This record gives sequence, structure tokens and C-alpha cells, in this order.
Amino acid sequence: MTRASSHRGLGGFLTISLLMGAAHAHAGEGTLTAFTTSPSYSLPYVEYLPPGYAASVHPRPVVFMLHGQGQMGGGTDATDLMNNVTGYGLCSLIKWGSTYFKDHDSIVICPRSSTWWKSSDLHALIGYVKAHYTVDPNRIYLTGPSMGGGGTWDYLHDYPGVIAAAVPICGASSPSGSSAGAPMKNLPIWAFHNFADPQVTRNNTIWWSNAIAYEYNHAGPTLMTGYPNKNADVTMPAATDQTAVFNGTTFSWSQGVIATGSAVYRVTIYPGNSHDAWTATYNNNAVLDWMYAKVKPSTGGGDLGVPPDLAGTDGGGAEEDLAAPGPDDGTPPELDADGSTELDGGVAAVPGDDASSKASGCGCTLGGAPRAGGLPFSVGCLLAGLALARARRVARARLIGRATDPG
Repeated sequence: MTRASSHRGLGGFLTISLLMGAAHAHAGEGTLTAFTTSPSYSLPYVEYLPPGYAASVHPRPVVFMLHGQGQMGGGTDATDLMNNVTGYGLCSLIKWGSTYFKDHDSIVICPRSSTWWKSSDLHALIGYVKAHYTVDPNRIYLTGPSMGGGGTWDYLHDYPGVIAAAVPICGASSPSGSSAGAPMKNLPIWAFHNFADPQVTRNNTIWWSNAIAYEYNHAGPTLMTGYPNKNADVTMPAATDQTAVFNGTTFSWSQGVIATGSAVYRVTIYPGNSHDAWTATYNNNAVLDWMYAKVKPSTGGGDLGVPPDLAGTDGGGAEEDLAAPGPDDGTPPELDADGSTELDGGVAAVPGDDASSKASGCGCTLGGAPRAGGLPFSVGCLLAGLALARARRVARARLIGRATDPG
């Protein structure tokens, strides 16, 4: 059974079909369709099919966008599912008249989760979409902000070889283990974060960047080396947007949001002090163009692989929520006497890799209690931090803190 409602978007009226029931059916093209909870697939989702989809057997690229914590919820009510998943991001662009995905002949899938993103659930949905849609398996893309950015990082780690390119934004996840970046080596990733994000520390993006770079050069290149802080003050952002590209040996920073060049891995740090790094990113066609230009080599493996390093977890990668990294300047805001910080709801902070962290040492904490034996920030400190309490999914609701998530 279907019912349709009309929404006036930036491009005029946009029909949004709401499909209810367990059986899968492609209800429409050029519209958004909500697929509620079903035993056939792991997560409810909203789908966009480009016009002409059914008439052609040509495989399409598909992008999956993972929402943030504020949009968590069930999938039995199609209207609620549609309203939450289209509040911001890629499906919101379509809702309000963007023709970008039509022009790129792309499928868009925006799932909804009632819990923190589990890599196993997302992998099951990706498998379902590959089996029931005409999808190019070498052009599957993944993105998301905040909790969705964390889910993006985690999936890239847990299921290497599936995704052609990824855009994690202010991701609420941090790496753990000395080889945490290994599954992402050579994978096109463009990460984004606001310098002074008050909900999800930029250190998450910094630490993932350092972990990936470590796989190329075990001398331990660090992302923030050379970042042009105002007045050379590591607590201050640069005056403008800055993008770092990694050439396999070092990071180099340039002004602007730079999509050109052959670097596989890149990071953009906006100078803002809000959590919202997704609006500027998703409204920048150059970012989406960069993503869609990436094609996974046909020999890439891992589609049906078992996620590595899940011993002691729930099988979905939902590991213990023990600790979270703090600001990279070594001075977490609102630091309490016991070493915890109110930034992330009391989750312990770990300094990052700016100059003051190197000077003060890596005074790691665990669960609010100071961790003895601080190390200078070097490869040793990086490895100590990466190994901190299996913290790859430490963010969860606590990392995002008291403020609301995207949307």
C-alpha cells in the first residue's frame, strides 16, 4: 500500500511516496520512498531512484548516508521515518529540489537506526541493496555526520574492500590499536570537521588521519603539523577553511576546500565553532563530485568478509564505551579536577597532536581517572592513544554530549 504527499521544495513540488509493508518494491523514480521495518533487510531506509532506473539495466552508483544521534528511532511509521531521515543531508537536498543525484544517475539510500550504528547491520543492508537494486559494486559510497560520521569510520574499518570512497563528517568515533588505519590504506577518504566543534572533538578526525598515515610511513606523520593556527596559537583555528592532503609521506595544508589533486586521503578543517560541518560539506558539489569520481578496483575484496577484531563485542562492533579523545591542544575545556571534561558529558579526554600536547605529554585518561605514565606525543604516544580502551566506538551518546545532533 502506498500513499503520496506533496512538499513544495526549492525546485517546486516534490512528490514523496511512503511505502508500507514488508515486501520490497521499487515504488517510484525521481522521488523519495520510505521502506519501513522488514525482516528482509536490517534497517528501515529512505530510497531515491533516478528517473529511468527501471528502463535500463545499466548499473548505478549508490551512496549511503548515515544520520546523527538526533534522528535515531524506529522504522514502523513511514511518515516519521521520512521526516527524520530527510531533515538534513543528501535526502534533504533531494526533498528540497536538488537535481544533483538525478544528474549523476545515482541511487541514494538513507537508513535509520534505533541504536548506535552497527557495522554488521549496515553491511547487511548494503548486501540487500546490491541484491535487489541494479548497483555498480565498484561505486558504493558512504557518508554521514556526527554519529553517522562515526558509523562511517567504523564500517570502513570493519568491512574493508566494500566502499569506493567515503566522506565522514565530524565523526563520533576514534581508532584503537596500532593497526587501526590499516583497513583504510589506499581508500579514498575526505574527512571534515569544525576546529572548535563543541559536541564531537576534532581529535577524532585527527586521530583517524594519523592512524591512516601511520600505515604509509611508520615514522608517524601527524595531521596538525603545519596547520596555520592564528597567531601560531594551537588553541586557535586558522582564519579560513584549510585542507590537508596526504602524499604518502607527509600532510600538506592549503587554504580552501581543495578537491583537486591525486591524493587519496584528505581532510578539511573549517574554522567554525559549531557542530554543523555537514551543511557546508553537502552543499559543496565539488565534494560530491570528488566522491563520485572514485571507482573501486574490480579486484578489491572484502564484500563478504568477516569484520576484523570484533572479539569481545556484540558482533556488530558495538564495543565498550570507555573513553574519548579531547581537543588536540592538550587543554580540554571545562576540565575538572579529576581529569574529566564536561565537553563530552564526563567522558575522559586525551590530548591530540598540536605543539602544546607534545610539550605537555600525552596525559591519557580512562573513564575520568588519570592514566599513569604520560608519554611525549610521538609514535609511542600515538600508539598508546590508539590502543586506549578499544575506543573506536567510544563516542556513542556520551561523546555527542548534551547538545542535539544534526537536524
